[in-house]
Amino acid sequence: MKRKTFFMRGAGLLAAGMMTLCALTGCSGEESTGLFIDGQHQDIDWVMRVNGEEVSMDLYRCYYLNQVQSDVNSYGDDYWNNEELYNQTKVVVESTLEGYVEILRQCRERGITLDSEEQAQVDQYIENARANYETEGDWQAALEVTYFTEDLLRQMQEFTLLQQRLMEEVCPVSEEEVAAARQTVESDYYKVQHILLMYPDEYDTSAISDTAENPITDADTSNVVYQQMLDIQSQLENGADFIQLEQEYSDDISTAQNYPDGRVITDGDTEQQIVDTAKSLAIGETSGIIKTTYGYHIVKRVDLTEEDIQETAQSLAAEEAGQSEEFDDWMYDQIMNATVEYCDQYDQITPDTMK
Repeated sequence: MKRKTFFMRGAGLLAAGMMTLCALTGCSGEESTGLFIDGQHQDIDWVMRVNGEEVSMDLYRCYYLNQVQSDVNSYGDDYWNNEELYNQTKVVVESTLEGYVEILRQCRERGITLDSEEQAQVDQYIENARANYETEGDWQAALEVTYFTEDLLRQMQEFTLLQQRLMEEVCPVSEEEVAAARQTVESDYYKVQHILLMYPDEYDTSAISDTAENPITDADTSNVVYQQMLDIQSQLENGADFIQLEQEYSDDISTAQNYPDGRVITDGDTEQQIVDTAKSLAIGETSGIIKTTYGYHIVKRVDLTEEDIQETAQSLAAEEAGQSEEFDDWMYDQIMNATVEYCDQYDQITPDTMK
């Protein structure tokens, strides 16, 4: 199944630190989920209370088990049966959920809600995520193995947008900073559509540069993927619609589904060959076949809209002003004196007892 995106900036709705639905289809095999002590399921409505507000078992479990997986990826086999690492996992989850609860409380107090356009964005995210799977059973299995329900996935998408709105209100970026960033966007940013076909499994990528131009070799012309890309190139030359071919053939599923009209990029956002190609193209012009460490690409440069420029300038100004770091500091001040209560079974939560 195709799951890869070659872009590094802004890959979807989820902000840094949030979890995303990324597993392949499969089934965990668990008939019941939650906390099991001595093999017995514990009926727990809430796991933590932060300033009196409850964190449900479903929400805690999702954050906890995804953090466990992240820690296992970091520490390998050393993680298992290591009480110190287990406790570290819980500390990280507690801190994250304290922030989660406080952000939602701050949004309620300030009257920050999602407008109809933002709600439609969440709906589209769920629709696009579901479209990656052939059947409803595959979709539910993918949710299950990443410890989500569809309602919880939707809740987290909504939270991400609310967090962004709160950050912009608490740590605003000045008009002067946005205006300066806008000049940079207009001169150094490009909008592209692209079609990616990844190399065959046996293709040797060791000699491929991630910055310089890569020539087409006999290994390319003799493989079936390159021949398919030649066919796509021929269809484009004969007037086929770029977006339709991208959605039908591209292995960069995320970009094809979420950014059909193109992605805004600059130096450092993706493989340099893509950016260099965009710089060399006129608006509306389509490239030849490009080789990167990901595979074969065809790139089309499209015009930056006023919305593209303004949104990118706002994001760039926020990055340059350290908005995210300022917001993190502000959030720390909000939760440092939080009152946290735990359910009676909290000390017994481990990677072995949480399912």
